[in-house]
Amino acid sequence: MIILVLLLSFLLKSLLFYVNFNLNFNSALKTIISCIVSIAVLVLIYTVHLFFGYDFTMFFQILILLNVAYIILIWRTKRHILLIIRNVKPKFSIIYPIILIASYFFLKASQPWGKWDAWAIWNLHAKFLFFENEWTNFLTNSISWTHPDYPLMLPSIIAIIWKSIGEFNYLVPAIIAYMIYIGLIITIYASISNKNLKIFGLFATLPLLFDFTYVSQSASQYADTLLSFVILISMIFLVNIKKKSKIYFLVFGFVASISMWIKNEGIAFFFLISLILVILLFHRAKYKLLYYFLGALPFIAVVVYFKLVLAPSNDLVEESSGIINKVLSIERYLIIGKYLAKTLLYDYPLILLLIILNVFFWRTIELKPIGLVLISLFLCYLCIYLITPKELYWHLKYSMYRLIQQLYPSFIYATFINLQQWYMKASVKQHIQ
Repeated sequence: MIILVLLLSFLLKSLLFYVNFNLNFNSALKTIISCIVSIAVLVLIYTVHLFFGYDFTMFFQILILLNVAYIILIWRTKRHILLIIRNVKPKFSIIYPIILIASYFFLKASQPWGKWDAWAIWNLHAKFLFFENEWTNFLTNSISWTHPDYPLMLPSIIAIIWKSIGEFNYLVPAIIAYMIYIGLIITIYASISNKNLKIFGLFATLPLLFDFTYVSQSASQYADTLLSFVILISMIFLVNIKKKSKIYFLVFGFVASISMWIKNEGIAFFFLISLILVILLFHRAKYKLLYYFLGALPFIAVVVYFKLVLAPSNDLVEESSGIINKVLSIERYLIIGKYLAKTLLYDYPLILLLIILNVFFWRTIELKPIGLVLISLFLCYLCIYLITPKELYWHLKYSMYRLIQQLYPSFIYATFINLQQWYMKASVKQHIQ
């Protein structure tokens, strides 16, 4: 199965990036985006087969057909497999020691089956999905502590591999978490580096290497790091929307919509990034919006069907009461603000440095769409705390750090792109003088 996944990844790379696809990304980013799209396609196929009660054999047969299509594509375009492998191989050497350092810190923070949410939610859901005939048994609020309404992207990936090897194995979710973490680092480096300014890409990876809270959470096997990965890729698409093709927006919509099937917070993210895109393109490129939403349609359909037909109601919605009184409570605002400041100071101190850099170079920022999405999304998170039916201190303690985890890579990306632009402008100005 792993071989099949890799072959499907190569297929989609050829289809999306080499066949009349106008995307000015380097090979590393193309490969990463290809892998994300490939895995998402696998999850979509597996999800449909679960929703409609098909046998796993059909899922396996579909994968075989996809790989036959890959072989035909290679034959028709006269591309040798070794040539494709050589094309996707990263051409930078500095990334290899970075990966080695990241691997050391990740393994040091890792533990079998992950932390609480990993074995109580994500890995547990994967075990239910492993049994396609009884998988809906967990969709009940009688076990509300496992959050049965949560989306199933990460559990599906784990379950697909478990089904392929025929057993539950704790190494599978651990390896998936590792690949997500390393993929994030490569993406940050590859998206910021260019031929003459690789030093910015190198420095951009340092927070993900040496912020031990981030590393620990990445090794926890939670879905937050996967969500942060998809948010980061979506932000890279958003920054590069100028003069791009219809296919670009089709893939952009598909990638951004993956977030909805990872966590509930991903639904808010997809709504906000789509809203920003509509504002940017509505008066000058409506047809591109059509392709964006067409690409997003498969995951929109899956999420709507799951939420409205299969999943029980969300515990925050079901237990909510006294919302007006909570919104008018000054004390709740102070509690949330103090806890946020404490979390940033003690758990994510490097974010404070990044905030200072952004404030100092504010006049050079040309990344307003990213800023709007990140700020709006984080404000949505804080609003949930404001009206939460849970005990406020408890809710803050067990979720604030995870919400910061989701936005951290994108914030790093925006900061270093901003610094890079400032440096380039300063260099041009100095050269003119």
